[in-house]
Amino acid sequence: MIKLRFVSENTVGSSIICWYSNSKYSHVDIGLPDGTFLGSRYYGGVQIRPNNYLVPKEELWLGQELGIKEVDLLAWAKSHIGDPYNWKGIYSFAFDTNWRVKNSWLCSTFVLAAFEAVGMPLLNMNYETKATPADITMSLNLVATEVWS
Repeated sequence: MIKLRFVSENTVGSSIICWYSNSKYSHVDIGLPDGTFLGSRYYGGVQIRPNNYLVPKEELWLGQELGIKEVDLLAWAKSHIGDPYNWKGIYSFAFDTNWRVKNSWLCSTFVLAAFEAVGMPLLNMNYETKATPADITMSLNLVATEVWS
């Protein structure tokens, strides 16, 4: 099962994203089986981060069974380690900026692109310009799950 961790933090940036998206969650990562997280952050872009790299104020785990495609999804995601954060994508929240143009990512667009890359889109709408962690939590394809044990 591919597991996604949705969080918010006690930071101004997290609070703004939560307010804008009317959600408890401002960030999403792919949880890796070893307890680390793979995702895109404003510092460092796409990286694997340790399990204690942030202290969540709110936290939700959702997942999806992908069978053999799980290996492909993780391979795709890991192939983007080192890609930059999509600073211009921040403007997509105010202006219609296409996040699919280059290999730079917001946390939510990175997760959406990973699932799309293996033919298992999380959203049934075409999110060309805006996608937030809140949008992903609404996916009918995801189920509540537990933290890695």
